[in-house]
Amino acid sequence: MSLNPLHQQRYRSAFAMILFVCTGIPFGCSHSYAKPHAPIRVDWNQSTGSARNVYSLNLWSATDPTVGANLKFGEQLGQIRPSICRLHAAEMLKVGHAKAWIDNKGAWDIGKIDAILENIAPHCEDIMISIPSWSPTLYQGSQLPPEKHRAFAQWCAQLVRLVSSEAV
Repeated sequence: MSLNPLHQQRYRSAFAMILFVCTGIPFGCSHSYAKPHAPIRVDWNQSTGSARNVYSLNLWSATDPTVGANLKFGEQLGQIRPSICRLHAAEMLKVGHAKAWIDNKGAWDIGKIDAILENIAPHCEDIMISIPSWSPTLYQGSQLPPEKHRAFAQWCAQLVRLVSSEAV
């Protein structure tokens, strides 16, 4: 793994702490997972490969367009450059809530969704949208009845089609 030289010092101490905890040094840990002891050497100047950035962010606040569509938010997200941006919030399905992605009839609000995705998409390698439940216009109980499963699947697929067709 090749680290940015500015971060090497910070990670050295964290790496040493992990080694102490995992090997039982200096306390003579007798747990079976701590044995056998193997010497480890880290050469910070030698790169043996690279890994994809696997850092991700849960952007629950960005489901609100005053946050997600805010240009300053997008700029700051661009400085982090996470590989996955996950958009999720229970309020996405609460009709009338600022974070609601549906209208009062349960239809997806593509204008709101597009404004958010247009702002964050350039700063994330991938975007994951988690749908927290079914639309309250589909069913209001705690467990979706089997006869509603097809309608729910179609409703979810509609979001996929809308987002894909917008070519964000």
